[in-house]
Amino acid sequence: MDLRSRVQHMTSHLVGGNCWYCGESLGHLDFGRGDTCKKCGRDTRVCKACVFYDRNSNNECREESLIKKEVISVITSSHTPN
Repeated sequence: MDLRSRVQHMTSHLVGGNCWYCGESLGHLDFGRGDTCKKCGRDTRVCKACVFYDRNSNNECREESLIKKEVISVITSSHTPN
């Protein structure tokens, strides 16, 4: 799957979620690059906000192998937030 198709697939079902840190309710538009939670100010586009984030998996991720879980994700696609 090419990058464009993957991005479309990964973002087509975004409906929103909660801040990974404080639990504030967020809409799907609140998970863009550089967006932060309106309540606590933490980055929202981070691995810890992803449905693939799993503390028990290799590198804490069931899909991507990223290291920093509390800073803005450097991947170009986004997974469904928790």
